[in-house]
Amino acid sequence: MQSNQPQFHGSDLETIAAYYHISQNDIINYSSNVNPLGLSDAFQTSVAQHITCVCSYPDRNYTELKQSISSYSHTVPEHLLIGSGATELISLLIQDIHPKKTLLVQPTYSEYEREIRLHHGEIYSFYLSQEDDFRPNPSALIRTLTDDFDLLILCNPNNPTGTLWTQEQLRSILTHCQHHNIMVLIDETYIEFTENIEKVNAIQLTDEFVNLFVIRGVSKFFSAPGLRLGYGVTSNEELLTYICQSLNPWNVHSIAAVCGSALFEDQTFIKQTQTFIANERRRVLHLLKEIRGLHVYPMSSNFVLLRILDPSISSEDVFELAIHRNIMLRNCSSFPCLSNNHIRFCLQMPEQNDLLIQFFRETFS
Repeated sequence: MQSNQPQFHGSDLETIAAYYHISQNDIINYSSNVNPLGLSDAFQTSVAQHITCVCSYPDRNYTELKQSISSYSHTVPEHLLIGSGATELISLLIQDIHPKKTLLVQPTYSEYEREIRLHHGEIYSFYLSQEDDFRPNPSALIRTLTDDFDLLILCNPNNPTGTLWTQEQLRSILTHCQHHNIMVLIDETYIEFTENIEKVNAIQLTDEFVNLFVIRGVSKFFSAPGLRLGYGVTSNEELLTYICQSLNPWNVHSIAAVCGSALFEDQTFIKQTQTFIANERRRVLHLLKEIRGLHVYPMSSNFVLLRILDPSISSEDVFELAIHRNIMLRNCSSFPCLSNNHIRFCLQMPEQNDLLIQFFRETFS
């Protein structure tokens, strides 16, 4: 049942609706990895109260926003960089260090590779072992990191595999990289969805390692991809100076600058999300493991990678079957070292997760 379908991103709802002639409003998007609880009430109230802030330029130093992020992430404002999404900060980091040779831990998010190629850097891959469920292998990674590498990029938890590196594993990697003058970029886009964040959080290591740059954003956990707000943390003074000088003035718009603080200060929403995701993750994993036609990889965040065990069914087939029931999954065949039998989905509300589980039962029974 091969369809030669195009590859779709989780944000491609308009394209998918047009391609399959279905209503965009009817699609349940299990591909975007965005918090299903939506925007926090505190943020919505703040926007309503401060909507006229768009009549003025934002504070170009983002002083109040930095203070809120500093308290939230347990760092100092002086080590913070504010970006128009984490993507802007990835771009500026690569532009600054201009790496000749970068190591990517694969399979992973494609934007890193795109940015490095734009700056004519060489890309090498360290492949996580599928046979070991893509679990971390810090000793093998360290053996790969020789003096001629300029940059290591890690996504933690990793998209799409869910691989989660502990703080101690990261410390051993960072120590090796610092000795060999290798910069390390850790993307923590999904870190807030994890349990025991204090054991995996790399921001706590930025004071210890000047070769570390950690990025986060509000797109996934805070369900605000359209806000285009990201932040980076580093203690590297040269890097801080360069990126500050390279950022366009007012690179973050007024609503993000004025109301963004409400996201980081809304402890009710933060705790509600963490509790909901933890409970739903356990429930859904239990149900998935009862379906014999699927191999379920470890799930550390709000999404999970699956391998289809029946060789006669491809990820394209499953995507096609699902989308005709208004279920949008992620066909993962475009990721390096993943094949046409890998799919990914993110947690939605319980009734929607039950709908998806029922689809899997019918498809793989």
